[in-house]
Amino acid sequence: MFYEDVLKELENAPHQAIQGYIKFLSDKKLSETYINSLIKCFRAYFKYCCEERCTLKNPMDKIKFQKEPLTLSPDLLSWLKIFS
Repeated sequence: MFYEDVLKELENAPHQAIQGYIKFLSDKKLSETYINSLIKCFRAYFKYCCEERCTLKNPMDKIKFQKEPLTLSPDLLSWLKIFS
């Protein structure tokens, strides 16, 4: 009985609910890198659910990654200074 309820919930998980959760995390000022890590976990979970035929559709197909700020390593920065 419990398993069937979980399957129904998975089937009805709209991408808007997941997008709302991602917005909630973003509003809490969590880093884009952290949020993208969660998105990767959610994608893997729903992919597994589709492969095991627990659900027919993957709501994560419509979810995009957050844009992360570009960071340059100190070695690259020193290399760029040499050639500028």
